[in-house]
Amino acid sequence: MRAPRGVAPTAASTLLMNGVTARQALELLEVPPGATVAVIGEAGAVGGFAVQLAKAAGLTVIADASERDRDLVAALGADHLVPRGDGFTDAVLGLRPDGVDGPDRHGAVHGGRGHLRP
Repeated sequence: MRAPRGVAPTAASTLLMNGVTARQALELLEVPPGATVAVIGEAGAVGGFAVQLAKAAGLTVIADASERDRDLVAALGADHLVPRGDGFTDAVLGLRPDGVDGPDRHGAVHGGRGHLRP
């Protein structure tokens, strides 16, 4: 992976940790190809990696996005976009009434904003 232009090497080195964090989160969910995961904070570094890695693993991705970030989130590969904010869980459950897949059928990859629990 090349460092983005104009980014100091020490700052660029954190990108790799974000990728590793996203990979570990997906591995902990133990969802098979074809399953669905929810990604909160997809426009951020960990979330962006999580969506791309989930898509590469054959998963369906529901992700949140602010109006400002909708094009970025869509370009990273999210299958479904829901509004960012307090209504995230209700929006995901509107798409998947039984929740998303994971060890407890409510798996979500997130950056510390809470778990999806119907």
